[in-house]
Parts: sequence; structure tokens; C-alpha cells
Amino acid sequence: MARHGGEFPQDFAEVLALPGIGRSTAGAILALSRGERHAILDGNVKRVLTRHFGVEGYPGTPAVERRLWELSEACTPWSRLAGYTQAVMDLGATVCSRARPVCLLCPVSRDCVARQLNLQDRLPAPKPRVVRPVREAWLVVAMRGGSKVLLERRPPAASGAGCGPAGVPTRAHAEQWCGEQLTGARCRGVPIRSSTPSPTSTTACGRSWCTARARPRRCATTTATAGTTHASPHAWACRGRSRH
Repeated sequence: MARHGGEFPQDFAEVLALPGIGRSTAGAILALSRGERHAILDGNVKRVLTRHFGVEGYPGTPAVERRLWELSEACTPWSRLAGYTQAVMDLGATVCSRARPVCLLCPVSRDCVARQLNLQDRLPAPKPRVVRPVREAWLVVAMRGGSKVLLERRPPAASGAGCGPAGVPTRAHAEQWCGEQLTGARCRGVPIRSSTPSPTSTTACGRSWCTARARPRRCATTTATAGTTHASPHAWACRGRSRH
């Protein structure tokens, strides 16, 4: 308010500098309110241009988006700017819709590439799926007395870093941890070094950069070298409760 004296700016650069307003929105505001010539490219216009000119590729990629801006600029007339801007947005919202385009009612369907080649369901191209890398880890499940499980508190720096299970990269690391932290550790009644891994379980996390594939190691132990003081990050949990 103070910067523009309580009035909406009239210059494109000043409108674009306002918080939350991008290039397409700034152009649409000035075209509709002042009749200025500015190309626009909102979601509806992207769909119209992509289908009409048969533009391949996901519109969100820089190369495809540059191509769509060029087409939008070329299609924008030099007169009746407010009417054209509103019409092309409404065309994408009501006729050239995402799921069921009504091509028989479209005023520009005669030379539409998507209609000629029956590509309405393929254009615009969907966003490519991101393939997450797989992270494999070995987990130690230390049990005592058949009803207690050893828990380890993560350090504060790891809080919120991910929601997948923590673990060590190899079986040798898991066995080394058991040798250093536990006494009398046995897996399924046999010494831990001669044990076999449990079936692999996969956990996918939408907030994580990878898919965690865990190999749990179930161990029975009589005592633990960790978890004997309140300052320790380890604790034995029983029936949903934990204690040191």
C-alpha cells in the first residue's frame, strides 16, 4: 500500500514484483483490466496450446514451457486483448477440459493436432514419475526374555531427517554392533555369526529420498552393555512402555 500509494501498479514489472504473482497472472491482470497485450500461460492455456499444436513432453519442463510461451505469444492478438485473454482461459476450462474435451464445440478444432491424431487423452503429457533409489540396510532386533525389545533413541540432529528405518549397511556391521553393544546375543537359538537373515521387508516413505529395504536380524540376549543409565540412548521396551 505504501509503496504504490494505495493504488494497484500499472507497469508489468511492478505487477510481477508483487508477492504471489507470476508472469502469467501479471499478464492476465493487465490484459483484462487495461487491455494491454501480454501473453498468458496458466494451466488451461497450456492444455489448449499443447493439444492444438501437438506439443510433446511434460509442460513443466523448461524446454516445453519455453515452446508454449512462444506459441502463446504468437497467438496473442493485437486488439481486443481482454476478450481474447478471457476466452482462451475459458476455452481450456470448459471445452478443452482435462478429462473429457468437447471437441465438437471447440471453435479452433479444425486444425487441432490432438483431434486430428486422436491424442486428446495423451496431451498434455503427464508428469514423469520419480524413481527413488533403493537403500538397503540391516536392522538388529534385540529381544530379552521373549517380551522385551531393545530400543535406541535417535540423536536430536536426526529428528525429522526421514521416516524410514535406521540400520547399518552390511551384515558384518550388524554383527559388529551386537558384539560391541550386547552380551550373550544369539539369533534363533544359535550364535549370531551363524544366523541367517529374515525375509526382506520394503518400506516406502513419501517424504524420503529413497525406498528403504530392510533386512531385520532377530536376536535373543540375556544382558546388554548399553541401556543401564538414564543418559544412555538405549532402553528396553515391554508392552508399549519403555524403561532403562
